Amino acid sequence: MKPEISKLLEQLKPIALPEPIGFEFAMVWFVLGFIILIVLLTIWILKRKKTPVQKLAFEELDAIEKQFKKDKNHKNLATQCNLLLRKYCQAKNIIINDNFLQTLNDIFPLPKKIKSILELDVYQKELKFKADDLIDYCGEVIYKLGQKNV
Repeated sequence: MKPEISKLLEQLKPIALPEPIGFEFAMVWFVLGFIILIVLLTIWILKRKKTPVQKLAFEELDAIEKQFKKDKNHKNLATQCNLLLRKYCQAKNIIINDNFLQTLNDIFPLPKKIKSILELDVYQKELKFKADDLIDYCGEVIYKLGQKNV
């Protein structure tokens, strides 16, 4: 090696390596990641558990409608819709008097044709009515009561 180069090399300071990252620093990230995972898991579980009553009622109404399309049983449709409305009103903490249809009419106007379907016609041997009217009315009641804080 040339003498000038060796003199220059002697003037160089040794390379200082950075301090190694401690285990504590890495552990903080693991703990933070674990906490975030727990929070996300908790939110997911709570969302799954708290299915809104309105959503469940619409799902049940959809199942009732599908069943009616299969069997075309008007009496069963009227009975199932009546029961669905009662369950939904109870779930919304609506106090049901002796006359459920009157209570329902007080909250949400009950057309005469729907009232006759839910009230008198259920006890007849054969029922014939426009099923879409009853299903639409049930859907409207579920929707409107879902918007109210009754």
